[in-house]
Amino acid sequence: MSEWAQVLSGVPQGSVLGPLLFLIYINDTDEGIISKICKFADDTKLGWVADSEEAVDALRQDLRKLYQWSVDWQMLFNDSKCVVMHLGAKNNKAEYRLGNSKLMETEQEKDLGIIIHNNSKSSAQCLAVAKKANAVLGMIRRNIKNKDKDTVLRLYKGLVRPHLEHNAPVWSLHLKKDIEMLEQVQRRATKMIKRMWNVE
Repeated sequence: MSEWAQVLSGVPQGSVLGPLLFLIYINDTDEGIISKICKFADDTKLGWVADSEEAVDALRQDLRKLYQWSVDWQMLFNDSKCVVMHLGAKNNKAEYRLGNSKLMETEQEKDLGIIIHNNSKSSAQCLAVAKKANAVLGMIRRNIKNKDKDTVLRLYKGLVRPHLEHNAPVWSLHLKKDIEMLEQVQRRATKMIKRMWNVE
């Protein structure tokens, strides 16, 4: 059994009440913030239409407020995981800081399992999804001896299709090459079934 200890900041991990206490703990992070702020568990995203110097200054001010909150509550942000993504052709790509650290720019970032690219195209997400699905199909091909229609269909629906459909409405396909890439995964699954190897 653990010894009693004084908790100076944060919430106890591994407890039933931990997630609720954490939400209560960070509930006031957006006080005084004028930018759009999104919080999910321990992820925080700050966004704003930075189309003028005044808007850029407002976003920088909000970053300073967030950093000060983290210092006051002894819950510092991990500088190495904080990045800036500039969206839009008219973005002036200003420099932003969190405390004394300059935030690195990125073209794409993974958020809740979805790869977001600054050009709003979903090709990187599609490639990652196809790669995962093909890996699972390869595992099925190597390890499952009985490849009748019913068995392969159940394995496909249970193990492969969830990868293809995970958050699909968010990164919905619109490029022909991406659609064909995912359809190739389905064709590969069909060809694993006995007597259906020549079906297109």
